[in-house]
Amino acid sequence: LWFEDIEVGATLPTMVKGPLTVTDLINMHMGGGWFGYGNPALRLGFENRKKMRGFYTKNEFGAWDVVQRVHWEPELARAVGVPAAYDIGPMRWAWLLHYCTNWCGDDAWLYRVRGEFRAFNYMGDATWISAVVTDVQRSDDLGSIVEIEVTGTNQRGQKNINGWATIIVPSREHGPVVLPEPPPLPAELAAAHEER
Repeated sequence: LWFEDIEVGATLPTMVKGPLTVTDLINMHMGGGWFGYGNPALRLGFENRKKMRGFYTKNEFGAWDVVQRVHWEPELARAVGVPAAYDIGPMRWAWLLHYCTNWCGDDAWLYRVRGEFRAFNYMGDATWISAVVTDVQRSDDLGSIVEIEVTGTNQRGQKNINGWATIIVPSREHGPVVLPEPPPLPAELAAAHEER
């Protein structure tokens, strides 16, 4: 992928994700954990319920369980007003990032991504992810950059995610990507780093 070969308005390849299954969701949690909620089991779950009371309701057996189960229990999903169990945000966010890095390849740098969820992604849904190039320019700070707009659309024709990405790409004329300087560490991390 070369900066000089990319044109504004170019349509990028399509990537398909799905049909979404509960197994996909399980695998996402196996790889990423509980994404900050801390849904531990047994005694640790009991301790977590003390800290996050509103995050637990009784399940069909009368046992306290996380409300996050709307993602894998269709009955609970319907009880809260949606027609079926649905994905978790980090999964669709990962799909957006996967699309961008898959397109730009190893020699480019995904600099910035912004995304917006537009509709639920229910179990059984497939999502077609596509993009269009919206800008190609040279930046004093970043070098050769490409802006793309990414859209995920399900089999019903509904957009379920929109995204915008800035990608630094290599240039035949200006050379390989030069990584930008990382942002400064937050004060508490910088202090801990200095103590080492």
